[in-house]
Amino acid sequence: RDQYRRFDHPEFKNFFLSKALQIMLDDYVTTHEYRKIQSFLYISQLSDSVAQYLSSRLDANNILLIVEGLLAMRKKEWKPSYLQTNIGTLLPFILDGHHTESEIVISNKITFTSLIFENKTLENITFSDCSFVNISLKNTKFKNVKFEDCDFTGLSICGNSENIFDNVVILENNRINELVISYGDGDSEREYSPYLIFMMLSSLGINCHVDEATAREVETQESSDFYKLMKRLLNKFSKSTCLYESNIRDLPIYNFNKPDIVLNEIIPLLEKYGIIEERENKKTRQAGTCAWVLKHYDISEIFRAEDDLTHSLAGFWSEVKRHE
Repeated sequence: RDQYRRFDHPEFKNFFLSKALQIMLDDYVTTHEYRKIQSFLYISQLSDSVAQYLSSRLDANNILLIVEGLLAMRKKEWKPSYLQTNIGTLLPFILDGHHTESEIVISNKITFTSLIFENKTLENITFSDCSFVNISLKNTKFKNVKFEDCDFTGLSICGNSENIFDNVVILENNRINELVISYGDGDSEREYSPYLIFMMLSSLGINCHVDEATAREVETQESSDFYKLMKRLLNKFSKSTCLYESNIRDLPIYNFNKPDIVLNEIIPLLEKYGIIEERENKKTRQAGTCAWVLKHYDISEIFRAEDDLTHSLAGFWSEVKRHE
């Protein structure tokens, strides 16, 4: 227990860092001078705890002025530093639950990472030319939020949490390289194809702007039960290196209540195209069961091949979509 009372415990440090930053921000409100803040944010990465402590101590009447100052100092910073990510750590906490009638534009390559938007309520914000790295949306409430010309290196949305997306717009000039919809039972959906990412986001109430060709493709895309089962099974390889026959036969989380189709139709088709192969290990020898592993392609390449008619797996996806 003594270790939690030590002054150098991380939470003590985070609290006093937030207190120091609060003093500097309060000074900025009266002086409009942010060089001390800029130097403070330049040195090292701040934790989410610092931002959380800080946000509870700021005067709500000064929020917009503080945000304006943080964005101004980033605009004048021309070389890479911790400033981009530290501002990205602070802003969601500072703006959480803050009501404003005017639009707030956050731009100039501010970087947002990880769990920073979980359990946040944000409104009337445009994110322009920002980076989102492995962002998770869980119990997130967005109202009148727009994304333009942003890069998403991994976007994860908790499908069974209390997310609310009210007039959320993602323009066509954004780049999302992976979308994961996760569920509480350990199941998930994962997409890499631009038009399928669009479909999934649209199903969650997010307004995605896409080019006409992609929109036409989305409108004609139909998903059979076999297609959906195939994608759900492939998604299992994003978390496991092996899929065991015994698990597929006995556990609904692996067979989706259709073990015969998975074992007798889906597995053989994956083997036919060299996507998986049977692999023996200690567990299979002891239990007298089979196991399959990915053979030539990683999971992201398999999913991206759905959009690429020149890929060696184009025939595989064509057969999956033709299957009744």
